[in-house]
Amino acid sequence: MDFCEVEVNVCGPGTFGADCDNYCHCDGDVCNYITGVCPSGVCLPGWHQETCHTECNAGSYGANCAETCSSRNCKGDNSSCDLMAGECAEGCKTGWYGTDCTQACDPGTFGTNCSNSCYCDGETCDHVTGVCPSRVCLPGWQTERCNTVCKSSSYGTNCSRSCSQRNCKGETSVCNHVTGACLGGCQSGWSGADCVQSKQIVNAQ
Repeated sequence: MDFCEVEVNVCGPGTFGADCDNYCHCDGDVCNYITGVCPSGVCLPGWHQETCHTECNAGSYGANCAETCSSRNCKGDNSSCDLMAGECAEGCKTGWYGTDCTQACDPGTFGTNCSNSCYCDGETCDHVTGVCPSRVCLPGWQTERCNTVCKSSSYGTNCSRSCSQRNCKGETSVCNHVTGACLGGCQSGWSGADCVQSKQIVNAQ
């Protein structure tokens, strides 16, 4: 009885085709060594189609080429971009961040590189301009962006209270910009951190 030996060659991971000379770029799995199809159908950034064998067309990028270069918020040219990450060569426009500049500044931040903070009361400022919609700031802050500390002689919401109008023991001209607290306590007949509440009113309540 004669036996013959048959050698079967299988393409290595990431290649497919008759001569194993085609490359697939699947995300997280290995393509079929004959057809090149990726089991999950998801390509690495910069590649598309079911075999993940074709580079993104100019003007698109990312996983399965689903993102468009023109949808980014880059400084300078927005029409073409890196096929993989869509990186903005000149950085992001004001109010945006991320490699491809598609993320708006996080709540409470605004401006170039989202490097500025705003302190609006109960709302979020505009991520580009920093303006608080109602123009009402948290105690201790002022201006339409609520990013400027009260002057040393004022405190409270929109810096509307005067340090000198408190009923403190000792120094009254300068106070904590948020609470207006009296470090030495209140004069007789007054209460509260900033000593502006009459004890007579408190007792009546």
